[in-house]
Amino acid sequence: MRHGDQNADGVGGPLAGRDARGRRRGGLPLALDSPSWFAWLEAPATRSFAYPVYDAAHGWIDSFLTVRKERRQRGGAYWTAYRHVGGRLRTVYLGRAATVTDARVRAIAATVLENP
Repeated sequence: MRHGDQNADGVGGPLAGRDARGRRRGGLPLALDSPSWFAWLEAPATRSFAYPVYDAAHGWIDSFLTVRKERRQRGGAYWTAYRHVGGRLRTVYLGRAATVTDARVRAIAATVLENP
C-alpha cells in the first residue's frame, strides 16, 4: 500500500511525519511493510507519523492515529499510538519498529474506534 491508499476495511497508511526538529513533512511515498518502511521507522530523524482512519461508509477520513517514537527506560525506541476518543486520550503501545506493520496499526485503529 502506498500513502493515501484505502483498504477495504477503511483504514489507510501514514500521510505525514515529522523530522527530528518537529517540522512537518509532506506525504510519505513509502510502501508500508517494505524494507524502506522499516528503515524509515528506525531512522533517528523519524519521530512520528499520522495514520488515517477512513470512514468506509462515507468515503472520507474520519480521524487520525498519531504514532510517536518514544525512548523508554530500558533503552531503545518504541512506538505508541494516540487518539482522542470521547474526550479522552487513548494510548496503545505498538512496540519496536519491526512490529509497526500496516495490519497491526489498522487493527489497533479499529479497536480504538470500537471501544471508546
